[in-house]
Amino acid sequence: MVDYAMMSRFTRGYASLLYADKPTVAKIHGFCVAGGTDIARLGDQKAKRLLLTGDCLSGREAAEWGLAIEAPEPEDLDARTEVLVQRIAAMPVNQLMMVKLALNSALLAQGVQTSRMVSAVFDGISRHAREGYSFAARAAEAGFKQAVAERDAAPYDDFGPSTNKG
Repeated sequence: MVDYAMMSRFTRGYASLLYADKPTVAKIHGFCVAGGTDIARLGDQKAKRLLLTGDCLSGREAAEWGLAIEAPEPEDLDARTEVLVQRIAAMPVNQLMMVKLALNSALLAQGVQTSRMVSAVFDGISRHAREGYSFAARAAEAGFKQAVAERDAAPYDDFGPSTNKG
C-alpha cells in the first residue's frame, strides 16, 4: 500500500492536467514516455503492442497512431507549437473550458480513473516481484543508466527513434 500511495500521488499529479480548466499543450523534442491512460486511447491492439514489446515509436509514428498531433521537423517545432497555441488561445476561455469538459466526460465514462488506479496497483506489485528486486539491485550496483541499458538490450534492442518496423 505504500507503493500504491506513492504511485497514486504521481498519477494524481499527471491527472491534474486532465482536470485543469484550460487545455494543455506540450512541445517535445526527443524521447517521451507515455502514461497508461494515454496508451489506453489507442485501442487494444496498438496499446498491447507497445506495452508487451516495449517498442519505441518515432515522432512521425506517434502522430500516425494518435499519440501526437503532429511531428514537424526539429527546426519547425517552435513555430508550429506557437501557431497551435495561438489558434487555441483565439477561442473564448469559456468555450475552451466547455469543450474540454465535454471531451473529458467521455474519457472518464470510458474508465480512465479505474485504469489509472489499477495501473498504480500493478506498478507496486511489479516492483516487488523477482524482476523488480533484481532490477533495483542491479541499479544499486551498476547505476540506473547501466541497469536500464542492460534491461533494454536483447531481445528488445529498442534504443532509438523507432523499433516498430514489423
